[in-house]
Amino acid sequence: MLIDAQGMDYRELNGRIKEAVASGETAIELANVNGQHYIADGILSDARIEIHGIPGNDLGAFMEGPTVVVHGNAQDGIGNTMNGGKIVVHGDAVYLRGNWDRSHVAGSHVDVRDADDEDLQQVRPALQEFCGDFGLEMDTILDESFSKLTPLSHRPYGAKYAA
Repeated sequence: MLIDAQGMDYRELNGRIKEAVASGETAIELANVNGQHYIADGILSDARIEIHGIPGNDLGAFMEGPTVVVHGNAQDGIGNTMNGGKIVVHGDAVYLRGNWDRSHVAGSHVDVRDADDEDLQQVRPALQEFCGDFGLEMDTILDESFSKLTPLSHRPYGAKYAA
């Protein structure tokens, strides 16, 4: 089932999602999501909800069972007090795989370095899950090098928003 969320208030969007789940829908696709809050909150089913756009705060709060896949970034509070299910966000990354031009991100706000064995050990469970989600082989993923990006400050953009 496709729901076009363009211009839709979050209350209406969430009402439509809950109606769809209550009527037995197991695959829901949301298009043009733009900051609507509380998507999938309190859903108690095994539905799969695909989100195209940027969901607002508290995505998946109190949900139990659904798989939510976000094709983009997401705002604050993802999975806040989530009881069960899965949320996958295809957004920004902390670890990058392969060769890429570091000058695009390196600067005064971001530290870029090669990921070491300890880093890879830390992300290994997420990589295994990633491989399972996308049908990839772990050896293929680990054949290329990884870079680790970390902020140089706990508020790297604070000066841009507050004087």
